[in-house]
Amino acid sequence: MKASTIFRIVSAGLQDMDNENTKRWQWIAGNDENTIGLIDYLNHALNAVAMQRPDCYAITEVIHLEAGMLQKIPQISLHGASKNAVLLCELTRNMNKKVVSGGDVYEGGMPIIRANRQTVFAWFNPNNKMTRYSSTNVDYNYVIDNYMYDRATNPKIYYVYPPVPVGKAKHVECTYYALPPTITSVDNDIGVAEGYAQAIAHHMMASIFEADNEHSGGDKAAYHMQMFEKCMSIKLQVDSSLPRAEVSLNTK
Repeated sequence: MKASTIFRIVSAGLQDMDNENTKRWQWIAGNDENTIGLIDYLNHALNAVAMQRPDCYAITEVIHLEAGMLQKIPQISLHGASKNAVLLCELTRNMNKKVVSGGDVYEGGMPIIRANRQTVFAWFNPNNKMTRYSSTNVDYNYVIDNYMYDRATNPKIYYVYPPVPVGKAKHVECTYYALPPTITSVDNDIGVAEGYAQAIAHHMMASIFEADNEHSGGDKAAYHMQMFEKCMSIKLQVDSSLPRAEVSLNTK
C-alpha cells in the first residue's frame, strides 16, 4: 500500500480534501523546519505500530555470524544485514556459501533448532569446533545446531551452539524484526501489511487532533487513539488465530 492511499484516508477524515495547495494539512510539508505534514505523522504512526507489533516488518535473509557463542541481533555493519534489527525472530537453517562465476550463491543446509540456554550450557562442550565440513567448494561449511534467545533477559543478544571458530565465516538464514522504513514520498510503500492501514490512519488523526487547540481536539484525539488501540487488538486476535502466528508472536 502506498503512502498516498493513507493520506487520502486521513484527509477525508479531517474533511481536508481541497487542492494540495489549499489543504490545511498538506501531505508533505515545505522546506520550513517549523511546518509539519501528514508524512511526518505517518512515520510517527508506523513506529507506534512497530512498538506494539514488532513482527509488522519482518525480514528473512542470509547473515553472517560473529565468532564465538554470543551473538548480537542482526546489524548492517556487523552481519551484512539489510536493516538493523530491533528483535530476533528465529534462525532457520545453515547456509552454505559457494563461490561461482558471477557472484556468491547460498545453498540451504541443516536446520537450526531453538533450544533452552540453561540446557545447552549444562552440557556445553568447548571442544566441539563445528567439524562437520562437507566439501571443498563450500566456504567453511560448519554446522550450527542450536540457537538460544530470550527477549525478557536481553533482547539485543542471542547464543549459538557450537561456537563459531575465530576467523571462520559462517552464514545462516535468519528472520528478524526491524523498524519500518522512513517514508519520504507519497509514492513510497508503507512497508507493513494493509491490515494495519486503519490503525495507522486513526493514530495519525489522534496525533493531529491532540495538537489542535482550535477545535476542541482533545476529545477527538482520545477517540481516535481508542480506535487505534481497538484496531491493533483486533489485528492481534486475527493474527493469533492464523497458522504459525504463535511463532511470530512468541514473546520469548
